[in-house]
Amino acid sequence: QQQSLLEATERVFAERENERKRIAEDIHDSSLQMLAAAAYGCGNTEAFLDAGKTDEARASVVGARDAVDDAIKGLRESLVDLRRSSVEEGGLTQTIRNFSQQVATVWGAEVKIEGGVGSEPPIPVALAAFQILQEGLVNALKHSAGSAIVVKISDLDNMVHIVVQDEGPGFDPDVEVGTDHVGMRLMRERAARVGGRIELQSRPGAGTRLEAILPGGVAS
Repeated sequence: QQQSLLEATERVFAERENERKRIAEDIHDSSLQMLAAAAYGCGNTEAFLDAGKTDEARASVVGARDAVDDAIKGLRESLVDLRRSSVEEGGLTQTIRNFSQQVATVWGAEVKIEGGVGSEPPIPVALAAFQILQEGLVNALKHSAGSAIVVKISDLDNMVHIVVQDEGPGFDPDVEVGTDHVGMRLMRERAARVGGRIELQSRPGAGTRLEAILPGGVAS
């Protein structure tokens, strides 16, 4: 377990640095370009209004507004990506609460958070827990058919437990979650890197329960 955590620590910091560079490039290439286009459109609108060309001014304003909307969408996605890259100062529980509230607002869904951790796990474990939570929660939002989603956080017997549970239509994991399912594979890999595991329970008509069980600390 100690070796797994040490190796995971090295990978975590390398991945975080690469991820932040990618996000910076995405913001530059998408949102900033859209905002520049919006500013250009506003300048055109002013010129059209001065020339009394109201139809052209109206079209220019619509184009600028659409560009701003696209920029806002891109920045929101980048914000979510940034939160994927770090556990905030408030710790694992608060980070999960903040992210869950954010995606609940975006999706217009109900996400209930229960429990918390008594002591913070090592950074690699906290990051793995958070990344697994994100993937599991987004999957639940996609497939829960509007049902309430419950996220449970606990640490028992020196193990961190993260549960995402919904009352949606459910599915047969043996049929729909194969080795080529990217999201599930990533969650299992992230858990395994720190010496943990993923448990998935679901069946048609009975909702879905995903649980990440991760080590709470380095064994002494």
